[in-house]
Parts: sequence; structure tokens; C-alpha cells
Amino acid sequence: MPKQALITMRLNGMLVLIECAGLNSGTRTQERSLKPNTMPTISVVITTHNRAHLLSRAIESAQAAGSVLEVIVVDDASTDGTPELCARLAGIRYVCLSSNRGLAQARNVGIAESSSEFITFLDDDDLRLPGSLDAQLRVLDGHCDAAFCYGQALIADARRQLPPGQIYPVPCPKGDIFRVGIRL
Repeated sequence: MPKQALITMRLNGMLVLIECAGLNSGTRTQERSLKPNTMPTISVVITTHNRAHLLSRAIESAQAAGSVLEVIVVDDASTDGTPELCARLAGIRYVCLSSNRGLAQARNVGIAESSSEFITFLDDDDLRLPGSLDAQLRVLDGHCDAAFCYGQALIADARRQLPPGQIYPVPCPKGDIFRVGIRL
């Protein structure tokens, strides 16, 4: 089955706690199991460059977001101790690029390393809420004709990393949101 992408959205430099997620169109006929000890359903690709001080929280939030996932950290040639940090962390696949290639290339490497049906990108300074990926998979399993799945984002203050209560988008579009999404 071809890989489909859950796409992260970033807003005006603010920290996104639940990133929006979208799927390529296509029919899914096989229901996914959310039981542990199975092949991962979602790959969470976290790209990073010289941000070891933020990476642990992003990884922990990704691991808490789903029950059947893999976390792939793509290090875009960091020089700040990121390799040492990743060596100490359990439950991740660490890929280190030999030279800085930029965000797009790092994400492409993450896609190539994935062994899952779905891929989501999580920036190293963003967090997911616990269970958020499992919730999105349940929605997708209930709507096999769905071409796009997303959730509202809870925006946090970039300095203090505390949610000020802003939710985006408000209101949350439902139904055929493709045309609405283009305007966002």
C-alpha cells in the first residue's frame, strides 16, 4: 500500500501542540489495528538541526500520541550533542545526515526510512497531545472515503510554551473542507 502523508502546519512562528494532518486521496479498505506489537501504522518524522535542548520533549510527545507508531529522528548534521542525546533515547530510529541539506531533504530522508502506511511530520519545537494520532486513525477507519483528516491546533506561547487558549481554526470546518483549506 502506498504511503500517505499527515502534514504538519505551523502558524506565525507559534508552537503548535496538535498539528493539522492531511491524507492523500484514495480508498482504504483494510481496517488498521491499534494493538501494540504490530507493524507501525504511522511514522512520526522529526527533523532537527542543532536543537538538542528541544528534541526530547518532541520525541516524548510523539511517542505518547499513538500506540502503533515509529519515531524517526532525522538529524540534519547537528553539531550540538544531538547524536549523543538520541543514542540515550529508547524507541526511536536515528538517522544522521553527513551534511546540512535543509528541511525538505531531511523530511524526504524520513519518508524513505519509514516503514508505515502513514507519515506525519513533527517539528523539533512542536508537541503532539497524548492519543492524538490514535484519535485521527479512529476517525479515518470510520470514514474510508475520507481524503483529508485534521485536528484543531492548540497554540502555545513560543517563549513560555504554555497554551494561552488559542485554538485554530475556529470554527473547525467539517465535510468537504478542501476548498475551505485552500483559503486558510
